[in-house]
Amino acid sequence: MKKRQQALACLVVLSLLTIALVPQEPETKEEEAITLGVPALALPLAVALGKEVAKYTLKQVIAAAVVGAAAGWLLHEYVGSGLSTETENLKAQARAYEADIIQTILQRDSGSILRSIDGFADLWEFTLPHWMRQAEVAAVELWTPGETYTDESGARVLALSGLMVNLAQFFENIEYGPDSSFELLADRLAMWRSNQDTYGPMSLAIRYGSTALSSQDYLDLHICNAVYNATNGQNTVWLDNRELWVFGQGFTTTVTLDDGTAATYRLQPGYNDLTTLQSTNGQGFAAGYYTLPAGRSYAGSLVPAVSSSAAIVSSAAVIESGHGRYSLAVYQSPGIDYLASTNYAVGNRYQSLDILVTQDSSTHYTIDLLPLLAGYQQMLAIVKTTLEKANIAAAAAWDVFSRAGAANLLLSPSSLVPPNAEVSRSELYVLTAMAMQQLAEYTAAAGQLLNEEDYRLSPASLQLVLRGDIYDAGGTLLYQDVLFSPYVWLYDQSFTAATTVTLRQSALLAIWGNAGEVNEQTIKKEITSAGLLAAAEGYRLNVKEIKQAGESVKQVTLEVFAVGQWHEYEGSRGSGGWDFSSWEKDFLTPLLLLLAAVCIFFAFITKRGVWLLVALLCAFLALTGVLA
Repeated sequence: MKKRQQALACLVVLSLLTIALVPQEPETKEEEAITLGVPALALPLAVALGKEVAKYTLKQVIAAAVVGAAAGWLLHEYVGSGLSTETENLKAQARAYEADIIQTILQRDSGSILRSIDGFADLWEFTLPHWMRQAEVAAVELWTPGETYTDESGARVLALSGLMVNLAQFFENIEYGPDSSFELLADRLAMWRSNQDTYGPMSLAIRYGSTALSSQDYLDLHICNAVYNATNGQNTVWLDNRELWVFGQGFTTTVTLDDGTAATYRLQPGYNDLTTLQSTNGQGFAAGYYTLPAGRSYAGSLVPAVSSSAAIVSSAAVIESGHGRYSLAVYQSPGIDYLASTNYAVGNRYQSLDILVTQDSSTHYTIDLLPLLAGYQQMLAIVKTTLEKANIAAAAAWDVFSRAGAANLLLSPSSLVPPNAEVSRSELYVLTAMAMQQLAEYTAAAGQLLNEEDYRLSPASLQLVLRGDIYDAGGTLLYQDVLFSPYVWLYDQSFTAATTVTLRQSALLAIWGNAGEVNEQTIKKEITSAGLLAAAEGYRLNVKEIKQAGESVKQVTLEVFAVGQWHEYEGSRGSGGWDFSSWEKDFLTPLLLLLAAVCIFFAFITKRGVWLLVALLCAFLALTGVLA
């Protein structure tokens, strides 16, 4: 009996040594960790069993083996496989949660952005009287006797009025919202790449019609203005110095700068960063009117122009599927015209544009982008109305100047009709002429009554009063030691005490009277002799004293209205996601199986705990990769 026990012990020892020393080829991630752990246990167990097994009867050894095998099998089937199943369920839940979060964020952001665009469009309508008046003042500045108001005149007027540059900033502010929101697409793809085991089955795509554009590396969307398939005679736009996507061949374009010089720029197919673009002679890119070469499409910081050669500007989405691969979807109610990045083929119209979120092979969420593009298109329509009506107001004023033979800053055709009135250039001219005749009759009848008493101004009601001398552009002294208040429209204008300031624009100067200093007595005394001077660019003001709101100041700046950069839009990004792959890759399931099997085996075979500690230590080292 003793020899049989020793023979069996030797057999067990040899088996364990074989397990420890013979290389194993794992097929799964669980088997890979177990393959590392079993040899680590087998070596100390072989030593222990050489001394311990012989102490027990054959029945005890067989019983221990059977119980250990059964326990190991049960652990594997019910614990190991259960953990694996549970982990897969958790991964599926994580994917479902991730897909739901993306859909919720994009759906919510799209709705919020659309409501914001509608609100911005409504607010912009209220600026119409301002821009019509700005255009009239610019017309005063640019009017030349004998020159007819043309498309070129109108373009110069709207640029000088500040409308074009303010519209460019307005569009930049609007576009920041969707740009920030859709960065979520690239963010989530990057997170999925870093957690492939959990999020590998997920994907994002931009779908037009039934075709989906997707990328495992990068996906982004830009909502902006676009010109689809520019044609000769309809290809003039205002181009801001931000960004431009060109679909078709590259080209060179030339613009005339404010100083009269010309600058030529070379643009490439795809994305062009205009902020860093240099002309052929090293000048930075200048915002202004550009004639876009025909046979191409464009998207980016474009502002519609008002002229017979103006391009049709529409809302659009630039799709970037993979770095440097761009496609264009231009809104054409009720669908889109689509251009592929690799093939300039026009005329491809689709009735839908969506973001597609794929959780697993059969689970999809869609975010409809057409309402966002439609809302942006409505905003463009309001902007075009502003351009057209400002142009009509300037043209009507120009026609009056030409008939009268002189320009006057006080003339404002736009003040005679409400902004929502639809009037033509000739109609507004006739209304202006008739209104001036009635005002002349009114003044002739009531002029003396209006001047019989003091104007009853006080220093408190005069927010800004300057004292000094006024010279015209030729250097002729017009007024000496007078109190006056300046009013400007086109540019910011600064005034500094004890200096001579040259006007950089047309301005109105309210002359309150002569005085040696600015105080309440002199203003009340001289105010009855007040007058109004329409000053022109180049007039010089020798400023001796400045009072603002009753307080003496050294310097003051009159600022004109301008659209500033709005606060950055904070889009939702979501969390970094969860990675459940490590749960079974090299730790949880194999560790539980190995430790449970070791504990059961040693409970039946030996009562000496030192070998259990050694075995557990070796298993731990193997599982953590130290012995791998």
